[in-house]
Amino acid sequence: MATVELDGVSKAYDGHPAVTRFSLSIASGESLALLGPSGCGKTTTLNIIAGFVEPDAGSVRIGARSMAGVPPYRRDTGMVFQSYALFPHLDVFGNLAFGLIMRGMPRLEIAERVRQVVDLVHLTGLERRYPRELSGGQQQRVALARALVIRPTVLLLDEPLSNLDAKLRQEMRVEIAELQRRLAMTMIFVTHDQEEALVIADRVAVMNRGRIEQIDRPEIVYRRPATPFVARFIGDANFWTGHVVVTHGGQASIETADGHRVVALDDRGSEAGAPVMAMVRPEKIHVGAGPTGLENVFTATVKGVSFLGAVTRLDVVIGEQPFAIAVHDASSVNSLVAGQSIRVGWRAVDCLLLEP
Repeated sequence: MATVELDGVSKAYDGHPAVTRFSLSIASGESLALLGPSGCGKTTTLNIIAGFVEPDAGSVRIGARSMAGVPPYRRDTGMVFQSYALFPHLDVFGNLAFGLIMRGMPRLEIAERVRQVVDLVHLTGLERRYPRELSGGQQQRVALARALVIRPTVLLLDEPLSNLDAKLRQEMRVEIAELQRRLAMTMIFVTHDQEEALVIADRVAVMNRGRIEQIDRPEIVYRRPATPFVARFIGDANFWTGHVVVTHGGQASIETADGHRVVALDDRGSEAGAPVMAMVRPEKIHVGAGPTGLENVFTATVKGVSFLGAVTRLDVVIGEQPFAIAVHDASSVNSLVAGQSIRVGWRAVDCLLLEP
């Protein structure tokens, strides 16, 4: 059963569309990420669900109930803002109790609810501290706890981890994912961080110019991007433009614009002569002899080697086409120098066809 449904929602600001005929259904207990660059309409979508923005067209339903004319505080949603928006004059307990007090809840029940959520987000012992006395991670937990304490049907988060350093972001996204699964709560969160979306979400909706380009499970969006935009936004990707020469057995032979031949997976039923883009991820490219059975093998020229910790990035050109390669065994490429010729290759099944 869907907890949240958007049907044909549109919103424009001063004649500039932010969201265009946007339809989406989020299941009960599901975690959905709205992922995309700045200005793609993801925060507008979240604010429409929360009731902070009224759509120009379309409808919003939460729990099968129309939200037309329903103010934010009556939508049974909890919101975590990018800036946390904590009350500076209230301590942690006061921030968490505020929403319950506004709902007229008895004092003993408020105290018990606050105690439960403090334990849940690991804030025990900090109840009497003020926001200015907390670290960024602790403030994030207070903001999350304040949304959870009212026990909403839907939890909404707007760039919840953008103000944290890289290490703390990694820790918090795992905690949020575990918390959401433990509570079986419907969660919709906005992010421009692809790793954050892949870790936390059950499904990822990649947005571009107010529309959804692709929505699916994280592994599908990464391994089988529907468009070049999705492929570029989710991870790194290498592209070769060309046209289909021949197809056979679920594969297509592509002649690229610079005269190379590339064999790619063809699950689209491409026709000979059709313009296409061949896409391969950097980690799918093998350097040197590599495994046998590679349908695509080329001579490349090294342009640069960059050590990035877990992987080493190798920038090469094949003819005039630049390629990025991610190598996990740094020892195999550390001796390479700019201008050196090497052999690179990849399997046809790891090379996808996209519309140009």
